[in-house]
Amino acid sequence: MKKLIINNRDELVILTLDHIAAVVAEGNCVNLLYLTGMKQRTLTIGISKFYDMIRGAYNSSPSCPFVKLGRSVIINQLFLYDINILRQVIILSDDTQNIQIAVPKQLLRQYRDMILKTQQQQ
Repeated sequence: MKKLIINNRDELVILTLDHIAAVVAEGNCVNLLYLTGMKQRTLTIGISKFYDMIRGAYNSSPSCPFVKLGRSVIINQLFLYDINILRQVIILSDDTQNIQIAVPKQLLRQYRDMILKTQQQQ
């Protein structure tokens, strides 16, 4: 179970990365989205820096389940359920709850093609 520790001026936050389904940028902040019934969490950090921290927690290994889609969304591929290009959403699910995140068609097509290419190589 990977953990990420973020220390800022006012608090120390310890995040269990396995529980995070998605990260969505909102200005200079990121919203952490959970499927496990936990509340949404907002952190004052840029999404690129947060993604670098996640990759660092996994030691930049190829087994990192997080992928960045464009400039505003990071998803945990372990929760990936559906890529709906027509509706421009990606659905993350844990079989009890789900989250729909709006993503542009072009990014969804690129992500789908990446998944299919990886699948064919296995």
